[in-house]
Amino acid sequence: LYDASSFLTEIERPDTVDRFSLIYTPIALALAIILSLVASFNCGEPVRFFWAFSAILSVSAPIGLLCAFGASYKNTASRLLRSGAAIAGARQANLLRGTEKVMLLENDLFPTGSIELEAIDNLGRITDEQILGCAAALTESAGLELGRVLTDTTKERFGITFTARDVRLVEGGVTGAVGTSRIVLGTAALMVKMGVPIESGHKGQINMYLVVDNALAGVLTMRYQTTKNTYKAMRLMRRMHMNAVLAVRDFNISPAMIEEEFDLRRGFADQPDPTGVDRLLNPNYAKGDAPAAILTREGAGPFMQVLRGADKLAGAVRSALTLGTFAGLLGMLIVFYLLYQNAADALPVMNILLYQLIWYIPVFIITQQTR
Repeated sequence: LYDASSFLTEIERPDTVDRFSLIYTPIALALAIILSLVASFNCGEPVRFFWAFSAILSVSAPIGLLCAFGASYKNTASRLLRSGAAIAGARQANLLRGTEKVMLLENDLFPTGSIELEAIDNLGRITDEQILGCAAALTESAGLELGRVLTDTTKERFGITFTARDVRLVEGGVTGAVGTSRIVLGTAALMVKMGVPIESGHKGQINMYLVVDNALAGVLTMRYQTTKNTYKAMRLMRRMHMNAVLAVRDFNISPAMIEEEFDLRRGFADQPDPTGVDRLLNPNYAKGDAPAAILTREGAGPFMQVLRGADKLAGAVRSALTLGTFAGLLGMLIVFYLLYQNAADALPVMNILLYQLIWYIPVFIITQQTR
């Protein structure tokens, strides 16, 4: 967040229920006045207007309307608190409910510890230490999560690190200079594009090819492990009919890889070109937009919990308002009919209270589903 107070400002804004009350209240008051006048004049006793007015108003604001937001928001907020997240309110939850595409970063897909170096295939031109050190230097300088993994592995195995310069991300890999050598690290597709021959058996999906001075020097095989929480989050995203936009710089991560690793349908994930990725990752991309929710933890799991919580909260508030409105208008018409027929004896306080409680039962059940 650019301003920590922006989220609190959103919480204080008029919410869905506040805006709904501005519409429902004058309509209910106007309807109650009209019905009271008709009922009192029909009985030939205009002085009974205020008595009829109070009777009709007694059912105009059902419990479901009064409790449409508070309990549901409390349940959702308590649940999201365990994921280190919060939603600003029902209006913002309704905005999130309309999400069709979710932008996922590298750490959302593969959190810290889920990427490992599996093997190094040395083709005999340089040492294993140099292969790993060059790959780590390039990816670290490019700001990739992969670079942190390779750098830690290099320090652990050999106790040294290399420095890269003139590092540049290209489609399918990264280029730069280490010492006096020109280094290219990339996928099989990049090697084919460069005209570098690839030996049979090295066409795996997560193999990285290291080229030193236009000669293939080694192959690094990486393991991208899907965590339980991320797998569940991706399946939840599919059930909620959302697609993923991969805003990643890691050249090993592609829509095809994500769809295969997480057992997703083809076309589930999309990836913009490098310029589009830079635009999405730019902090100014969302500057000026009001925050609908906040997250304090990385990973697709907490992210999807927010969207799921928003969906439940928005649905519960909408259902409660719908049921409450129907109960209120129906109750006003029932009371008006009894008054019009001069059958006010059928309106004891207990009957009105029972009517209110009966219509609150479905709202209560809907509220409990937001836990």
